[in-house]
Amino acid sequence: MSKRNILGGLMEGVAAMKSQRQGKLTLRSFKVEPAPLSKVDSKLIRDTRKRLHCSRAVFARMLRINKRTREKWEQGLRRIKPSEVLYVSTFLRNSSVLSHAAFADTTSYTWARASFIKACCASPR
Repeated sequence: MSKRNILGGLMEGVAAMKSQRQGKLTLRSFKVEPAPLSKVDSKLIRDTRKRLHCSRAVFARMLRINKRTREKWEQGLRRIKPSEVLYVSTFLRNSSVLSHAAFADTTSYTWARASFIKACCASPR
């Protein structure tokens, strides 16, 4: 494996931006609209836990969150942060990831994380 020249790559990018600002170079630019986040509310979390027929503690373990956090989400005392919505909605949509996460111990945490990332990439937005 050869070493990457990170600094050289950065400097090349800065030089390209400078040329573009001076009108010497035309760089492609894209306008990307952020995709709307899925709606995850207390009812969805509660219904999913009941559909999977698991206890509150087991469900919290499946999601790898604190029991109190799950409790506050189900009761509507705490809103789910936008950074958590993607994580939770992916788990709730993909029951196969949930079932594997339920039986995963702490040594297979990396496997569960890899499954989560794979599910994120595969699911349509």
